[in-house]
Order: sequence, then C-alpha cells, then structure tokens
Amino acid sequence: MKYLKATWVVSDPGGHASMTGFEEILDELVTKPGGGRVRRTGNKGKGIIITPCMDDGDNKQVHEKTGDRLYAGEFMVQDTPKNIQTLKDYLTIGFIEMNDYNLHWELLGEEPEEPEIIEEEVIETVITETDVTPKNSPAAKRQKQKEVTQRLQEGLAEFRKENKDAMETLQVLTSIKIRKEEVLAGIVEKGIKTIEQLASTNKDILLSIKFVGEKLATDMLEEAQKLSGGSKEE
Repeated sequence: MKYLKATWVVSDPGGHASMTGFEEILDELVTKPGGGRVRRTGNKGKGIIITPCMDDGDNKQVHEKTGDRLYAGEFMVQDTPKNIQTLKDYLTIGFIEMNDYNLHWELLGEEPEEPEIIEEEVIETVITETDVTPKNSPAAKRQKQKEVTQRLQEGLAEFRKENKDAMETLQVLTSIKIRKEEVLAGIVEKGIKTIEQLASTNKDILLSIKFVGEKLATDMLEEAQKLSGGSKEE
C-alpha cells in the first residue's frame, strides 16, 4: 500500500493537534491470543494525532508501516480516494502542507507559486600571457640582454642627471672610445669629478671600474695629466 506524507503547519503540534476523516484499509494476518492466525480485511475510520518530533537518543518517531522517519508535525496516511479528499480539505483551509510539492498544488488545483529568481551572470575574463620561449634559446638571451640594457640606460640617465657637472667636465676625455657614458659614470662613482682628480688617481682604482682595462687606464691618466698641465708624480 502506498502512503502519503503531510505536515501539520497551522500551529505548533505540541502533541495535542488531531484530525479525523481518514480511513485505513486493512489486509493483514493477525495472531489470536489462543493461537492460530486470521486474515483481517476491510477498512476502518482513522483519526490522526499530531505529535512533536521525538529525538532522544534512539527514541525517534517512525511510521510503523513504512519505517519512514517522521519529524515534528509530520504524519502519513494510505493513498486512498477518501484520504486524498480529507487531505485536500485540510490543505484548502491551510492546516497542512503536502510533503510532495507537486501533489500539494495538484490537490489545491492551482499553479505552483514559483519564487522570482533574478539571475546575475558575471563573466570575468582573465588574460594570461605565458612566455613559452626556452630559457636558453637565442631569442630568450636577446630579450634578457635587451631588458638588462634598458635598466642600465635608465639607471645611467638618472645617474647623469644627479651628477651633471662632473659628467660634463669629464666629457673632454677622448681616450675613451667605447661605452664612454658607462666609463665616466664609473669614474664619478669613485669620487673622481674633475680632470685634476683623475690625473692624480692611482691606476688600480681605474682598473676596478667596469669596461676599463690596462691600456685605457694608462691612456686616461696620460690624457688627464696633459689636460691638467702636468704629469703625476711617481
């Protein structure tokens, strides 16, 4: 036998709410007190007592015929025409709700109340660029060198701005043929800001400057000494 489940909603059941007008179809074997069994068939009127949910450890409210767990206000009756009509009557006056959503509205003879749903679609586009060039490829090396050169040029421009006078003073040196700006910046970084200071500088100091080798160091010292009007005393 199929059963229908509904829930008492008009008030807190509290163990005291009751309903009448239902029926129960019987088709069962009953053991008599003196022994022997008889089959009992037919139907009888049935009243429903709405009980609160019992949930104390293992003491739960369970429907005897189906084994379904019942919560506060829930009850089950057989699916018969009479019971369906009784359910419809209680449903119409707002005392119960059917647990089956579709059956609830079918018994009421109304269209389901669909809640208004506002959908908001958010599309976020994330563009990710991934360099798939091998790290040691010629293209990667050129790109790395380009980045290094750019940083050096930016740093050199800032350094030239901060040391404008010294850089302009040392521009008279003609012995520097390659990477002149970098070499002049290296000289200024050593605290050498005039031709006279350069003329009296120890060669080892000049050799510690990037891009300066033995020949260039010698040539710069000789040129600076001539420009300053004399030679460095040994």
